[in-house]
Amino acid sequence: MVRMRRRYASTLLAVGACSALAAGAWAQVTIDPVVTSIGALRDPVPGRDPLYVFRGESNVQFPVINAAHDVVFRARSASQFDTNAGNAWGIYVKRDGDPLAVLADTTVDDAGTPGFPVPGRSATAYFTDFKAPLLNDTGDVLFHGTFYDPDTGSGSGLYATTVTGGAIVKIADTSDTVPGFSVPFLGFSSAAADQDLTQAVVNDAGQIAFWASFSGSPNGGLFGSTVAGGAIVQLADRSTTPTGVPFGTPQPFTDIRPNFAMNANGLVAFHGTIRLNSSTGPQRNGNYVVPVTGGTLPANVAFQFQVAPDAGGATFSGISDEDIDASG
Repeated sequence: MVRMRRRYASTLLAVGACSALAAGAWAQVTIDPVVTSIGALRDPVPGRDPLYVFRGESNVQFPVINAAHDVVFRARSASQFDTNAGNAWGIYVKRDGDPLAVLADTTVDDAGTPGFPVPGRSATAYFTDFKAPLLNDTGDVLFHGTFYDPDTGSGSGLYATTVTGGAIVKIADTSDTVPGFSVPFLGFSSAAADQDLTQAVVNDAGQIAFWASFSGSPNGGLFGSTVAGGAIVQLADRSTTPTGVPFGTPQPFTDIRPNFAMNANGLVAFHGTIRLNSSTGPQRNGNYVVPVTGGTLPANVAFQFQVAPDAGGATFSGISDEDIDASG
């Protein structure tokens, strides 16, 4: 899967085909527009009256594309006559050979019925915004959504659907109890990461790892699930003590970075901070791995002040965010 992180100024583009003209020649590339959101040629919005169009060059953001050329993106729409009238946000998909389609949006009709009900909430609950979605090569779409429920108020959650549309599945929201604790999730977005992006990962098997905060743990934790929903699994949080730390006596995590990665086999790599020897001991950063299915403590891969390989005795002075391949 390729994440495209460029903000397009006016037209979201997808590469439709690429073929070599001849040996040593430049390849011929066909560029197909997906949606235009500025100027006189703004495109109409699927699922809305034709008077509504995509609006704003900065509001068609961070599209993602998979091996099947499915393109999924978040975008804003409003009246073609007034950018402030009928404002709505949505998650949209363009598939080869199919028209542009909507997967979820924030619309509510005159009777108060949402265009896309929020799963797990009352029938009148509606989405209020989204973060840029994630997409895998099997067509699963994962996104962060905020919502308003007249019965319980505002909240947020993680949701899954597919590029062919259909039911939206709740993965977790702010009414769910944190595994291992008796408190609900507070949110699924950290100020330490890009606020436009869904802070989760999904692999082609439909396994999900996500970051979340909860009461007493503002620095968050990592949790696992699948696109089918169901049980949420504890992976790493302030109650978790890692294994394999090269020196000292490790204490539980004090911080879990919201930037992490997962491979095709469901192994999650993340950056965490612990204290050594006691709850007031020195803080040290490290990289760790843990299966997304849980049941195993995170294992250390690299640790601050550990001797680096082939470095003449030098030690790691800092630890960056990580990536992980299929071999682990």
